[in-house]
Amino acid sequence: MPRLCRRLWRLALRSPLREETFKILREASDPYEKFKEIAKAAVAKNEKLAEPWESLRVLILPKPSEERELMRGRGAELCSQYLKNENYKRALFYAAFALEEAFGVYRPALKEVVEGLREVVEKREVGEGPFKRVVYMADLGRLAQLAEKEEAAFESALSALR
Repeated sequence: MPRLCRRLWRLALRSPLREETFKILREASDPYEKFKEIAKAAVAKNEKLAEPWESLRVLILPKPSEERELMRGRGAELCSQYLKNENYKRALFYAAFALEEAFGVYRPALKEVVEGLREVVEKREVGEGPFKRVVYMADLGRLAQLAEKEEAAFESALSALR
């Protein structure tokens, strides 16, 4: 299970279909049922969904081979109870759905901060001859502004979770 969590967040930013899938689910009257429809169609076509939706599909609607994989190891007892209980699956989906919404609020601000960091930190070479070295200089005022923007975006993402 922890491997799936790491995979979920590591791959989360890579797929352009991620936002599209979220938009479809968000517009549905029952996002969980719509997700199950999408997941069943993906399994039938033997296709993978965009992350984090593929990881959720494996946990909510696993193929037999995936279910055997989930039942291995120390979490097998919990996983067997979980796979039988639709309420657990629904709760997992809505928790991930809420996190995805909050991350959607936070992502643009985070991209802006990362781009700003590239501009704020300047690389300079100092010294002469064999004493030459690279020094990084930062604009502390701009760094403070970026930190404030990031903090405001984080608060906005938290309010989306509430």
